[in-house]
Amino acid sequence: MNKNHKIRNSIYSYLSILFILMLLSVRVNGQRKTYPDIDQALMDNYNNTHDSGKFKEGIESTLKLINQCRKLNFQKGVVVGYIDIGNFLCTINYYSESLKYLEIAEKELTKIKDYSLATELYTEFGKVYHFIGLYDTSNQYYNKAIISNKKISNPIDRKNNSVYVYACKADNLKYLKESDSSKIYFEKAFKIEPDAITASNLALHYINNDPKKMDSAIYYLKLGNQLSQNYSPYQKSAVIQAWGDLYSKQKNYNEALKYYFESLEISKKIKSHIDIRDIYQTISKTYKSLNQEDKSVEYLKKYTILNDSLSSADKIALNFSVDKLIKEKEIEKEEIETKNHNILIIISLSAVIFLSLGYFLYKRNKKEKEKIIKIQQKEIIQKEIEKKNLEYKVNDSFDEVIQLAKTNSPYFLTRFKEVYPDFCEKLISLNPDLINSEFAFCAYLKLNFSTKEIANYTFVTEKAVQARKSRIRKKFNIPSDEDLYIWINKI
Repeated sequence: MNKNHKIRNSIYSYLSILFILMLLSVRVNGQRKTYPDIDQALMDNYNNTHDSGKFKEGIESTLKLINQCRKLNFQKGVVVGYIDIGNFLCTINYYSESLKYLEIAEKELTKIKDYSLATELYTEFGKVYHFIGLYDTSNQYYNKAIISNKKISNPIDRKNNSVYVYACKADNLKYLKESDSSKIYFEKAFKIEPDAITASNLALHYINNDPKKMDSAIYYLKLGNQLSQNYSPYQKSAVIQAWGDLYSKQKNYNEALKYYFESLEISKKIKSHIDIRDIYQTISKTYKSLNQEDKSVEYLKKYTILNDSLSSADKIALNFSVDKLIKEKEIEKEEIETKNHNILIIISLSAVIFLSLGYFLYKRNKKEKEKIIKIQQKEIIQKEIEKKNLEYKVNDSFDEVIQLAKTNSPYFLTRFKEVYPDFCEKLISLNPDLINSEFAFCAYLKLNFSTKEIANYTFVTEKAVQARKSRIRKKFNIPSDEDLYIWINKI
C-alpha cells in the first residue's frame, strides 16, 4: 500500500513538472515579441478617452484591442487593457464593475512577471476602494503599489509610477485625518514631477491646516496656474476651485464664488459629476455665508438631487452587459484550461490516463469550492460597501433635513417625507385627516427638537408649541402620562 502511494506521488510529481515546463515554454515563446503599435494604440485610446469623456466608446475600443492582443499572445497588452477598462469604469462611478475588471487583470497578470503593471493595478484598486469610502483598504493597496514600484528596473517607469502612487496615497491620507503624512507624500510626488493637481493639493493643505502660511498656499496656486496650461481641463478646474477655497478662507465670498462657478463650468464640460456635486455643495455653503438664503437652498437642492443620483443603485447602464462579458471571459478561460489539459494527456504516457483523470477531477472540485468561497467573499464585501454608502447617504440626508428645519424652509416637509417614508406612512395610517402643519410639527418632534427650539425655528411662542403638543395628543389619543417624544419615535 505504501509502495503504491509512493508510485502515485512520483507520477503526480512527474506530471506536474511536465505540465509546468510546458506552460513555461508557451509563455516564454509568447513573450519573446513586443508589439509597439498595439502599445501605442492602447496608450492613445486611454488618453483620447479621458480627454473626450467618451468612456463607453473607450471601453469598446479597449475590448477590441484586448482581442488583438490575445490573437498575438501579447499578454502584457491584455493586462493593460483590463486595467484601462477598470480605470474608465471607476472614472464614471461604476465601482463594482470596475473591481470586476481589475480582478480579471489581476488573474491575467499572474501569467507574466511585470512589476510596472502590478504597480498600476494596485494603484487602480486603491482608487476604487478610496471612492467607495474604504480608506484603510485603499491605503493597503497603495502600500502594495509602492513596494511593487521599488522592484521596477526601468528608472523612467519607476519615476512615473512613483508620482501617481504618491499623489493618490496622499489624497487618501487626507480622508484618514493624517494631514501631515498627506503633505509629505504630496511633496514627494511634486518633487519628482510637478503637476497642477499636486500643486493645488499642497495649497489646500496650507489653506485648511496651516492658515498662517497663506503665502505658501498662494505660491503653490500660482504654480498650479502655470502648470495647468499643459494638462487636462480637469487639472485646471482643480486649481481654480482651490483659488475659490483660498478666498473663502479669507471670507472674500464674492470672489470665491467667481472661481467656484468657473470651476463648475469646466466640470460640466468634462462631465465630472462628482466634482459638479461637490461644487454645488460648496456654492451653497458660500451663499449661506453671504446670508443669501434663497441661493443657498437652490444649490443645496441641486447638490441633493445629483448626490442621490450618484448614490442610487439603479444607475443608467451602459449599452453592453458587464455580466455577459464576465461570463464570456470565464468560458474562454475554461476553454484554454481544457486545451492545456488535452495537450498534457497527449504528451503523457497512456499508462497514467486514469490518474490524470482523477487529478483533473480533484482540481475541478477544488476550483469550484474556491469559486464558491470567492463569490461569498465578494457578496460580503459588496454588502459592506452598500451598508457604508447607505450610512453616508443617511447621515448626509439627516444633516440636510435638520438644516431645512432650522431655517423653516418650505422644502422641509417634502424632504422629510423622502428621508423618512416609513414613518410618514405609519403616521398617516394612524390619522388620515392630519393636515400639513400638524404633519410638519410631528416631523419636528421626530427630529427631537425641544419646545424652545421649535418655537425659535417656527417663529411662535413656547406657549403656542405646548398648545400644539396638546392637540397632537388629542389627535392620536396619547395618554397624558406617556412621553410624547418617546411615542413619536416608536412609530
